[in-house]
Amino acid sequence: MIDNVCEIMVVFIKVIIMIFIFLKTNIYIGILVLLLESIYLKSYDYCNVMSTKYLRGQQKYRDKLTDKLSQTLNGLGEIKVFNIYNKIKNNFYIIANKWANQYMLKRKYVNIRQSLLPFIIHFGQIVLYLLIIK
Repeated sequence: MIDNVCEIMVVFIKVIIMIFIFLKTNIYIGILVLLLESIYLKSYDYCNVMSTKYLRGQQKYRDKLTDKLSQTLNGLGEIKVFNIYNKIKNNFYIIANKWANQYMLKRKYVNIRQSLLPFIIHFGQIVLYLLIIK
């Protein structure tokens, strides 16, 4: 935990120094860096919030699946006697589909965070290089 806090502090200080240097060099480049940094941070935070939300939903349905499976195994005799296997199987698949939906939504935001957000940083670097060269 202490390592993560120190790493966050170092990155924050580096960003502040970088923005200050760009603002001092050229106000337009500094504003562009500030804009790109704010877009990146807002997007990263949004993706984290959404992936956490869907992870919680995924965990909720995983617990329901585990509970349903446990109940099914404990009541196997009653299931055969009352011939309700198809009803229980359908209920199990409904919960499994909800779990899969939560998983796919979570993966969507994780994939955005891991692929699109680095693209924003690289695109910003290319734009900055082109602006500095001119």
